[in-house]
Order: sequence, then structure tokens, then C-alpha cells
Amino acid sequence: MKLSLGFLLVFATGLHLTSAELSNDGKNLVKENTAFAVDLYQKLSPQEGNLFFSPYSLSVALAMTYGGARGDTESQMARTLHLSLLSQISTPAFSEIDASLAELQKEGNVTLGLANSIWPSNDFKMLDTYSALLKTSYGTTVTSVDYKKTEEARTLINRWVESKTQNKIKNLIRPNDLSLYTRLVLVNAIYFKGNWVQAFDPAKTHPEDFHVSPNVTVIAPMMELKSEFAYAESDTLQALELPYQGDALSMLVLLPKPSVPISAVEAQISVEKLAEWKAALARKQVNVLLPKFSLTWGTIKLNDTLKTMGMIDAFELSKANFSGMSGNSRGLAVGAVLHKAFVEVNEEGTEAAAATAGAVVAAIHEASVPVFKADRPFLFLIQDKRTGTLLFMGRVTNPVP
Repeated sequence: MKLSLGFLLVFATGLHLTSAELSNDGKNLVKENTAFAVDLYQKLSPQEGNLFFSPYSLSVALAMTYGGARGDTESQMARTLHLSLLSQISTPAFSEIDASLAELQKEGNVTLGLANSIWPSNDFKMLDTYSALLKTSYGTTVTSVDYKKTEEARTLINRWVESKTQNKIKNLIRPNDLSLYTRLVLVNAIYFKGNWVQAFDPAKTHPEDFHVSPNVTVIAPMMELKSEFAYAESDTLQALELPYQGDALSMLVLLPKPSVPISAVEAQISVEKLAEWKAALARKQVNVLLPKFSLTWGTIKLNDTLKTMGMIDAFELSKANFSGMSGNSRGLAVGAVLHKAFVEVNEEGTEAAAATAGAVVAAIHEASVPVFKADRPFLFLIQDKRTGTLLFMGRVTNPVP
């Protein structure tokens, strides 16, 4: 009999668009998660079009699975995730970062919801130790389902995802993603909503050319704001940091110079380069022009991508060892790693389904004030400035697809 461990991940965000005290293990884990995010972005970036995902959501869901891995499966997952700690030790570090992010929700400046759930088959015998690990360290809810009724199970899990993502992520699990042999589904859902510290004036939003490629131009609604921001510039790009209310989270926008293709900037991305670009930021007056955009990425199946990153045995029924989940070294394998993400950026910051329009005459810019005009493909990252945790990562090649 073929058994599979259905493993699903989800992230949703509506974006209008002092370091917290972590232990040494927590600080190291942030660096390791960033390394995983960079590796994953490099694997995904060759595909054409817009790109948006939550490396943190993926890290958490994979970490929950890593907690039940043993032997070569565990070591391969550790290398892929850049984890230097054994699964039993890394779990408290993830819990520490989750607690830090939960503090942001309590402060009330942004909405940042994190939720984990596990959906075992009603005939699957899960170890009490593994169930306790997920409940205590990740706050995971456990709901047994009957995968012989695959459509009912799919509907139940999808409704949970919708409820945790403010209905932004629908139909994460598609028909045929589940089967009679599915034994376990793990889901991580993350929802973010935050307003800019300085909102863009809707009256200044105006139609503007956006150069998708040298031969393709579209008309996009361009927001505009002149104010003081953290800004940096190099021979290849301009970097701009847009803070959200509370100043704990921010969006970092990386805009290649007009003569530099976005692929050249993407090729430079590394943990060290990101740190270098952020360290170069300095506050100054900047005239910002940024397009409004809304995009949904996925559902994307990441099995093959993760295999190329070194996580091989987890997907092979004859090799996978998840004895930390069931007590048996064989009989479970990861069936699918699915990811779906939504982002909306507008004048206020984050609010789904908001619509504003306006027209203004072209502004006259002072020569001494740099102009950050995102009228061509750019990259963006949403980060926790206190800890350095990279929550979301994306690329806009066309704001009006």
C-alpha cells in the first residue's frame, strides 16, 4: 500500500503597501531562515512574471515536518533549510521568533496573524510526543479527517485556510491534491495587514507608463509621495525602505537602475548582499513613485524545487524517515508542498479591495532630491526590523497583469 504525507503550506497578505531580544539560537535561526529564503528565491526567479511568497511561512511548515524527521531525511532537510541545530533544539528557537511576532499583534499597529494546523487521517496513529511538540511549540491545532472522503477533507481544510487569511487565499488545495492514501496534512497560514507610516495621497495617484520589458509597456496607477525615507543607491540599484505603522515592520524595495536588467540584481542577492544594502540605508528626502499592484501567486507545487535544494529523501516513500511522527521508519513521505500567496499594495498600506483614483499634473522635482521611480520591474521584501526576520519576498514585473 502506498502511503503519503500530504504537506501543505499557505501564506496570504493584503498589503497597501532596535533588534528584539532573541537568544543566540534565535538570532542564528533568523540568519538561517534568510539563507533559505535567498536560496529559494534563486531557484524560483528564472520563471517569468510576478513572484511572491512567504519564506517564513515555508520555513515554519517545513520545520514542523522536520520535527518528525530522522536519519538522512532529517539531515537533508537541515541542509536545505540551513538549520545548524537538531530538530529538537531548533523548535524552541522557532517558537521564540513566533512569540516575538505575536507581540506585534498585541501592540495593535499592524495585523499579523500566524496559525498552524495539522490534519491527520482518522486512522493514522501519530506519536503523542510529536503531537505535543506541535501543540506546545507551534500552537498547532489538530483535527482528524477522513481522507477516503477526499472532497470533504479538501473543503474542510480550505475553509480553515480562508478563515485564517481573511478570505484572501481560496482553494489552496486543488482537486486531486489529496488521495485515499493521504495520512497527514500540515498547514501554516500567515496574514499581514499594515498601513504605511506615511500614506500616499490618493489625489496624486496618476496613470504612468510601466516598462515590463524593452518592448512591452503597460499603463499602471502610480502613487507619489515626497518625504524622508531610508534610502541608498549603488551603481546597479536604488534601495528604499517604507515603514509600516509602529516602525517594527517595513518594505524594502530594490529597484535596478534603468540600464540594469532585474536578472542582474537577482543574481547578486545573498545574505551578505542584503545586509550590505540595508546597512547602506540613510534617511534623506526622496520623491517616491511606486505603482499600486495586487497579485496572487500559486497554488505552486514546490516538490521539485526543494529536491534541487537537497531535500530528496522526504519525497521518496522507500527512503523517507519520519519515525518521529509515527514511530515507524518507513511508510510516510511528503506528498506535496503547496504554497499560495496574495499581496495588495495601495496608498494606505494594506487593505483588500480598496480602490482609489486620481490624476495630477507631472511634479517638478528638485535636483538635490533623488527620485525613486519604480516604472520598471523591481524586487520587494517585507521584514521585521527588530529581529531581521524576512516574512515575505517578491518581484513585480507587471503591476497590472
